[in-house]
Amino acid sequence: MLWRTRLTPQNMVHRAPFDIDRGAADTSNRGASEAPLGNLRNTYAGRGGENGEKPNEKRAISAEKSRSKNARRQDRMELQRGAAALTPNLRVAHCLWTPTGNQVDLLKRQDDARFSGVQTCGSVWSCPCCSARISEVRRRELRQLEEWAGSPRQGLRLVMMTLTARHRSRPLRDMVDRLAKAKRRMQNRKAWQRLRQDGQLFGTVSVREATHGEAHGWHPHYHVLCLVRADSDEAAQELLEPMRAGWLDCLRKEGLTGTARRAFDLQNGDAVSAYISKHGRDEEDRKSAAEARSAWGISEEMTLGRNKRGKAGGSRSPWQILRDGVSGDEASAKLWQEYALVMHGRRQQVWSNGLKLACGVIDIEDEEAAEGEEFTEDQDETIATWSSADWRRVRHRRAQLLAAAERGGREEVRRVLVEDPPDDEDLIEHDGAEWQPRPGGLAARALDQALGRGTPCQ
Repeated sequence: MLWRTRLTPQNMVHRAPFDIDRGAADTSNRGASEAPLGNLRNTYAGRGGENGEKPNEKRAISAEKSRSKNARRQDRMELQRGAAALTPNLRVAHCLWTPTGNQVDLLKRQDDARFSGVQTCGSVWSCPCCSARISEVRRRELRQLEEWAGSPRQGLRLVMMTLTARHRSRPLRDMVDRLAKAKRRMQNRKAWQRLRQDGQLFGTVSVREATHGEAHGWHPHYHVLCLVRADSDEAAQELLEPMRAGWLDCLRKEGLTGTARRAFDLQNGDAVSAYISKHGRDEEDRKSAAEARSAWGISEEMTLGRNKRGKAGGSRSPWQILRDGVSGDEASAKLWQEYALVMHGRRQQVWSNGLKLACGVIDIEDEEAAEGEEFTEDQDETIATWSSADWRRVRHRRAQLLAAAERGGREEVRRVLVEDPPDDEDLIEHDGAEWQPRPGGLAARALDQALGRGTPCQ
């Protein structure tokens, strides 16, 4: 039997984001101060298909990308409802599901559709939908950091430091708390502080992750992207190498253990890119991403951990655990509940003081990243409108409605609802020309109200 949460609902976010796809190009957001979020799909859309393809080939490629996008969105939304069922007291239970007011709108802007008037949770840990958007924003930030640090005038080298400990079936909360304390200890040590004061360690970006293995349980760890002032990657790693012994000592002081080889690791950007490109995403994500960029880089490792698969031998990522739990595996369901509750409210990515300002990155909180950019009425086309009561009757088809809006706008949404109406006499509000459902579908009175020929039901 699954154990229940005791968390109380948090303050709800009142804007819904455009649904975005995973992965994409390495476009920098330099100059993003005027539009820090923007339309992420347009920013990261793949650039393939414009170099010599014939019109029919372009259409085929576009259709395949659309199908892939819709399938991933459907999967994320189904997985989200599974997370909501397992953790009903977390905000994910209301994300893109619960109305914020009296009506919900289906809006379209260019090739993207979104819902307005529903809540968003902004959780990078427990919500597949919000995590997708947040991860894209964080990846874009790190791309900008890479570009800035790689400038010859900066003289900085990127080194990724991985910090972990021997886990041996410890409870996740205990491991996460102890690792955090050990990391703070290391960064407060004289050796670390000296590197910072001398300017040799210009700044860091820390990302928290966790996987689970059958043999040893939860494996929380940190990836710390270090910006080191050095003439070569080798010299940069040499400057950080003394931290190895210090990390092991900090672990011991927090009641943890680890070996010098496994608990502490240093890799430069090229090595990390080559390693991560093999298993950074699910197969479909990898295929889609390959069309838009040449390799998986440090920024993907640091931000797209939600897509990573565990290694062989029974290791699973949190999203794999959730998927197994939703599929009926009770042990996985309990593991997911533990993970979601322990990670709730924790920061996934932390930049050192002044680093964002130095490289021109706008500071954006997770909730703001999940909400996306607000648009004016002249930028959005209203495809459909539901009262809050009617939204509850159609919301289980969120992904299908978004795909229909993007594919053919208002008429396509109407067609979907006509061909597959809700089971009872639901009211579906639309503007525009008259349309009729198949026999046995919506009641005539409700249809009149839906099309604006009567007073909408409340």
